[in-house]
Amino acid sequence: MGGVSYGNWFSVKREIFPTSVNFECFKIVEYNIALNETREVKFKVGGKNDDEKRDIKFELNNSNISLSTSSWSAENEWMLKTKITGKKIGDTIITVKVEGKALNTIKVKCINYKDVFSNTEAKRLIDEIDYIKPKADAETAPEYDENYCMQAAERGISELLKNYTDFYSVERGTDKHRNRIGFSSLTAIDRGNKIKANGFVSSQLEFNDYSIDHTKRKSIIDSASYGKVKYDIINFNTDGKNKLFSYFENIISNKIGFHVFYFTVTNGFHTLLLLIDNSNPCDAKYSIYDQHGITSSYGKFGDIAEGFRKQTSWTFANTCLNRFKSGKSTQWDSTKTILWKIQRK
Repeated sequence: MGGVSYGNWFSVKREIFPTSVNFECFKIVEYNIALNETREVKFKVGGKNDDEKRDIKFELNNSNISLSTSSWSAENEWMLKTKITGKKIGDTIITVKVEGKALNTIKVKCINYKDVFSNTEAKRLIDEIDYIKPKADAETAPEYDENYCMQAAERGISELLKNYTDFYSVERGTDKHRNRIGFSSLTAIDRGNKIKANGFVSSQLEFNDYSIDHTKRKSIIDSASYGKVKYDIINFNTDGKNKLFSYFENIISNKIGFHVFYFTVTNGFHTLLLLIDNSNPCDAKYSIYDQHGITSSYGKFGDIAEGFRKQTSWTFANTCLNRFKSGKSTQWDSTKTILWKIQRK
């Protein structure tokens, strides 16, 4: 604090110190990071900006984590960037000091959640699906033709986990199978339950709060009529949308990182992978993949239930078209969605 004298008057210059330094994302209750994982994190300096730079320093109470940058000269309302690396399992308290005085504390937990994955792990899954896509699009025989959705999903998980024993897996280039896992007479439900029995599932959900527009169902007689109704033949029952969204919201709550689900729509007719990017809870995103790469269902996490409705709708419409072609259009398939949340053992 400084002062300037003007005759009989004494003017005092008041410094407006930061009110706090906290995560940029207000939704973060407890920040978690995995062992040996590194993430860039942003912190916001609170308080009204008075164009004064002050020395800000982060002091750690242990070595469970490390910071790439721990001191800044910054103004109020500025963003501070640093990279956090998990070094040892346990909690770390960061004491924020401004001009040597403690302002507030921030808690970081280094923990190995079995069902939360790093950006590097998630990228392995996406890269595998992207590798498969052109071959699946071209229906290259025999590996990529017919019902390759189950195989593609497991190949993605095998790369995510680097597990080539418990999941269907194929070498790139040679297309040689790494194990004897096959899908003869099996559905995604069979495989999902097997993956669960082997210890790779942390949560399972069966969801069927959908309604069928039977007028539109009966209208499907060819590809053109299928195309007209495929995205709105299925809707949610009352509260169905909120129920599905709440499931995902609760299951990723306070778990920062990537979440992966093996799932099937229309009760085993089609198999897909869901990837939720919760590395920034204030800007969480979701993406759904099948053998043809990322589907039309992706975007903001808040829209995830609608993405599932859309996937279920066009897949159900496809089953209706198949039934019409086989002369069984008086019957219809199940709309049930089943999800298995993937975890490490």
